[in-house]
Amino acid sequence: MSQYIKQWKVGQVMEWRGPYGNFKYSHNQYSHLVLLAAGTGLAPMLQVMQHVVSNDEDDTVIQLIYACRNYQDLLMKPLLDELSSYWNINILYVLSKERKEEVTGKYNEKLNYTRLTKSLLEKELIVPPTKAHFLICGTKSFDKDMIKYIKQLGVKDGMYFKF
Repeated sequence: MSQYIKQWKVGQVMEWRGPYGNFKYSHNQYSHLVLLAAGTGLAPMLQVMQHVVSNDEDDTVIQLIYACRNYQDLLMKPLLDELSSYWNINILYVLSKERKEEVTGKYNEKLNYTRLTKSLLEKELIVPPTKAHFLICGTKSFDKDMIKYIKQLGVKDGMYFKF
């Protein structure tokens, strides 16, 4: 989807569907949220992150694992940079078509140059998978893979939500 968005011209009319899903969040509902996003699947994750940081009483720790092809494909990067400055927000960018020597990331930016696999997910999670609630949004194949991976890591059906 994101490759199409970059081709749009100002004033061009587009048909749009969604968002889909019925995720409701209340402050401190979960101690840890792991957000797994690919491409434009970032959109609902941003809303959740902004909701958490907008309340000083919310102690939810969020880990966003955001998969894109290239560093330049990262959507809403200035907002992500701002959100990453909060004590309870951790962001990992997973770049599947980029080489390390091609990217000049920002200081303290966590970048990984591979596809998001079960072993990478297991290695990078900041909390045991059974102690977190997962939110998933990306392509159909990304969603299917992430659900398969987290289930293999012991996550039960009620512990994740797919947008």
